[in-house]
Amino acid sequence: YIKNITWRNTTMLERTNNIIHIPNNKLSSAIVKNYDTGDPSFSIKIPVGISYKSNLDEVEKIVLEVANEIHSSMDETNKISKPAFKFRQFGESSIDFMVYFKGNKYGDQNPIIHQFIKKLHKKFNEVGIEIPFPIRTLITKNEGFK
Repeated sequence: YIKNITWRNTTMLERTNNIIHIPNNKLSSAIVKNYDTGDPSFSIKIPVGISYKSNLDEVEKIVLEVANEIHSSMDETNKISKPAFKFRQFGESSIDFMVYFKGNKYGDQNPIIHQFIKKLHKKFNEVGIEIPFPIRTLITKNEGFK
């Protein structure tokens, strides 16, 4: 948040209550993103991966149930826009998907992501859906052995 502008510098207050003094010549040549201009709502993307053994229809149903529960129970979610779910790719060790929420303002993403991950992890554990660890197979070649 901008606290003060003088002829030499601009004073900003971070969300963590740190104060930053920025010389105006630096600020005038910087790209600045304003999260409070116009409509302050914005999209929140949460990437998730599940095991290749998973039933994708069941995963989609459970994820949307959890997302809709978060959407209806948290004040930080934009009530006009419903959560969305899309499978994205066959990843290296998982089938990857994205869950989309809309937050009311900048900063709302943190509690939404926090609660969604906690609830989805718990639900996946209850029904036996695995979130796999990344797996790498290493093949070493030893020239001394033939």
